[in-house]
Amino acid sequence: MKWNIIENELYRDFGYSPQNFNYRVEHVFHSISNVVKHGRKVLIITYFYGEGKPEVDGILGSIALILVFKNMGLKSTIISTREVISSIASAVKALDLNILKNSGLSLHVIPKDYDKVVRMSFNVLVKNKPDIVFSIGRNSRLKPLNIIVNLIVKTDIPHYAISKLGYETYSMETLQYPIVNLALYALGNALAAKFTGKPLYNSFIEKRLYEKLVPKTLQPYYVYISGSGKMEVDIDFILSKIERINNLVV
Repeated sequence: MKWNIIENELYRDFGYSPQNFNYRVEHVFHSISNVVKHGRKVLIITYFYGEGKPEVDGILGSIALILVFKNMGLKSTIISTREVISSIASAVKALDLNILKNSGLSLHVIPKDYDKVVRMSFNVLVKNKPDIVFSIGRNSRLKPLNIIVNLIVKTDIPHYAISKLGYETYSMETLQYPIVNLALYALGNALAAKFTGKPLYNSFIEKRLYEKLVPKTLQPYYVYISGSGKMEVDIDFILSKIERINNLVV
């Protein structure tokens, strides 16, 4: 796989350089490839970006990972806010890929009550025993999700975190990308190509889900560039990026 070119696609057109980041998708790909061979369960904790309606970024990336892991025989559990879980459920339904039938996918809305959060954390981490955990985004305002993430950090479960450049970053080893979804598409499709022979998430799926959810349910793509602030990214640009990246992972 042409990782140098893939990383350029993920950073440079958005005003960043991959050379400024020591921990990138390629490193997670090699690390997780060894885990998924023996893993059976994945936990995905999805934060959202933006004020009011969540931004699409991070949410469709969660769906891409679900598709990939389902095809690899892994069961996925997603925990997030009611708005995000509702969007993911709508998107899954729109795909009409029978992803909910016999797939083991579980969607959980995070409770606001502290004791209920602790009980959910216990049920997910101790009873379900995920083999891999993804934290997509990080938002200090979403304290219930942070409780679960902080508990995970104290376990020996392999934990992969990704955050959006321009937002808060944390001390734990975290992938940082201007468009979180694109990085997750690259990771998911690289895993799919390795274990199933071809990428699974493409521009057709992206366009279909984007038209379903934006602007009614979710906000469009934004990138946060130092000195320029928040800038909207056109969906056609994202679609072309997906196809270029997919051509590089096979």
